[in-house]
Amino acid sequence: MLALLFVLAARDTAGYWQQHVAYRITASLDEPSGVLSGRERISYVNRSPVALHDFYVHQYLNAFRPGSRWAAADSAERRERFQHLKDPDYAFERITTAILMGEALTPDYPYAPDSTVAHWTLPQPLAPGDSLTVEIAWQARPSTLPRRQGRRGRRFDFAQWYPKVVVYDRYGWEAHPLYPAGEFYGEFATYDVMLDLPEDHRCTISPSRSTRATCTKRVATAARWCACCTCRKIGRRGATAPRSGVP
Repeated sequence: MLALLFVLAARDTAGYWQQHVAYRITASLDEPSGVLSGRERISYVNRSPVALHDFYVHQYLNAFRPGSRWAAADSAERRERFQHLKDPDYAFERITTAILMGEALTPDYPYAPDSTVAHWTLPQPLAPGDSLTVEIAWQARPSTLPRRQGRRGRRFDFAQWYPKVVVYDRYGWEAHPLYPAGEFYGEFATYDVMLDLPEDHRCTISPSRSTRATCTKRVATAARWCACCTCRKIGRRGATAPRSGVP
């Protein structure tokens, strides 16, 4: 039985490959508006056996606003959450500029009006073994209604807050909109991150061995974090504000 399981496992992983992704991110938080402005440089190596003609990123914060597939699912199931939020209460993630293979390109949104998946057609095919660089500037804001992200007062829960490369695996691009029952399927990646936050905020993080990050609060403070970041005001005697219940 053990021998059979070993053979099946070996057959399943034969020819296995995985794309290489590395992020370099700088971002700053404007506390009064709740908007995070960022720039990222993505280094991407095509380790698949086929040439790629497209490139996709997730913009997950766009699920928590009217017009998203998430909001439509809520309406179909008679849940009142994001479909009726007004500005400035809904979340957003807006790409302001994008440069792929040295060319400035505007993304399209294949599931519009949902904008949780952004797509570009590459200027030229990315052959197996070749690499490309993507530079993106964006702005992001959590919603005032907490659900996998959120903001309340001086507390900000940024989860999946940056344009995140869509997985390309043996089935192709996994470019799916985010639904309430969905989860975050992502490539393993390395992160080099610099955050600029108000001086009296504390940044709590999801650590990772492949992450190097710094929270700059007028005085540099070393920190380790990854796709999730929670910023809280530091209270008296160094105590942190209580958790708000944001999932």
